[in-house]
Amino acid sequence: MEIPSDISWAQFRLTIANRMEIAEALLDVAWKLSTDAKSDTPRRLNAPAHLLQLLETATKHISGEIKTRSTKPFAVILKDMRPPPSKVVSKGKSVSQPCLCTQ
Repeated sequence: MEIPSDISWAQFRLTIANRMEIAEALLDVAWKLSTDAKSDTPRRLNAPAHLLQLLETATKHISGEIKTRSTKPFAVILKDMRPPPSKVVSKGKSVSQPCLCTQ
């Protein structure tokens, strides 16, 4: 999936929520670069300033301004930060509770 660098915050959120097939209000993501170390934690992406930081960092990597030793192809990885569905214990068994979310 490609996102243009001139995308607005509102359009970015809508695009990602649609791609994840969730309501925009439930969107909670973080980002990481494919060239980052495995131990690097994803950075939050829940404000317009975070999107700007992501776009600036990606542009610097693509232009070669930021050099890495990684041989991996460059990509931005988005991580879903929503908590996993809660479990309801019923008669000693763990059962996933159905989501009552609407879009």
